[in-house]
Amino acid sequence: LKKYADGKKLIYKDTKYPKIDETRAMAIADDYDAMENNIDAPGVREAYGAMAVEVKEQWDLLTSLGYKMEPWLEDGQPYKSSTDMVNDVLENKHLYFFLTEEGFGEGEDASGHPLLENSGVAIEGKELVYNDLFRAVHDIIGHSRGNQFGPRGEETAWREHLQLFSDIAKKAVTTETRG
Repeated sequence: LKKYADGKKLIYKDTKYPKIDETRAMAIADDYDAMENNIDAPGVREAYGAMAVEVKEQWDLLTSLGYKMEPWLEDGQPYKSSTDMVNDVLENKHLYFFLTEEGFGEGEDASGHPLLENSGVAIEGKELVYNDLFRAVHDIIGHSRGNQFGPRGEETAWREHLQLFSDIAKKAVTTETRG
């Protein structure tokens, strides 16, 4: 990842596990809930477009390093715990992820959203959208270093993964992960 960041002229360093400022976290959540869902607002489509391109680059990097990311197509959960998921990534270079079609937003019209465009990646005949790639890449880059799926782990995963994005893409990544 450091080599990827260096090639993009980004600064990548280990992220410390932060304390959560609950007041700030609640303010972020309130702002996120109050936000208008408008992909055509100035700069929004550009930020999401950059995110999609950069996530595909990260997907390609991980696959070139031998990681296998597969959509979970069965009922239930692929892992008993986040520790099981981390172990699968670290020991096997493997990750199951949930497809976007299983849930993107909460009943909102997301047609025309850049993350819902076809990524050009297909696994076992299943066409993946950019958000599918993001789900997998984020879990490997953001969570496989032991960052759980609770508030502190999510904050750390956001900080960890954010370092691998351009300034414009960081806006969309932050909305998708921190919000």
